[in-house]
Amino acid sequence: MEREKELYSQIEELRSEVERLREE
Repeated sequence: MEREKELYSQIEELRSEVERLREE
């Protein structure tokens, strides 16, 4: 299930972006 891995990686990236925005 490579798609799932890709989705998880994308979700983690979005989470990191959200955290950055929250810090600002």
